[in-house]
Amino acid sequence: LPLLSWNDPGVMEARGKVTLDKEAAIADLDLQLALGNLATARPRYLTGFLAPAGFPDLLLTGKLDAGLRLRAGALAGMTASFDQVNAIDDKARFTIAGVNGDLAWTRDATAVESQVAWASGALYGIGLGPARVAFRSAGGELRLQAPVAIEVLAGKITLEHLRWQAPKAGGGATFQFGLGMDQLDLASLSQRLGWPPFTGTI
Repeated sequence: LPLLSWNDPGVMEARGKVTLDKEAAIADLDLQLALGNLATARPRYLTGFLAPAGFPDLLLTGKLDAGLRLRAGALAGMTASFDQVNAIDDKARFTIAGVNGDLAWTRDATAVESQVAWASGALYGIGLGPARVAFRSAGGELRLQAPVAIEVLAGKITLEHLRWQAPKAGGGATFQFGLGMDQLDLASLSQRLGWPPFTGTI
């Protein structure tokens, strides 16, 4: 198996192995990435991925380890391990701080579990409290294991369920989620979103 290797000390290290088919296209791939400094790695290596997604100037700090697995030319698994990652959108659409934990997705029948937490965040200027989110993945599906309550606007929003299914033959990806709201302060919400003033809770 041809081996892949790249080392940018302190910024990015890549290790992997690849199998090519008879047309010299990638058949199988196992790749491990260690991004030791996201602030430096973003302009050097990540802009080509972030820009098409709509985040060309996303500010990143912290560390990230990632894994990618292809089988028969198709994506078979992905992992990400976060170490004090912070992400700030330059257009002030969102901020997330203190991200730690692991996220795993697999097409295998054997399920894998993972958990990600953050210390704080904001969405369009609306502050979000800390949260810990547990996932389970199998058969190309990533699913929330249990509801997650997040403090916001003197109340709570609850992520009741979340399910993402990778594309299958003959069909695209599907994404489903459900939210609950409890005692959100409407005065604060309308102020932050530039709405006419409202009072009360929702």
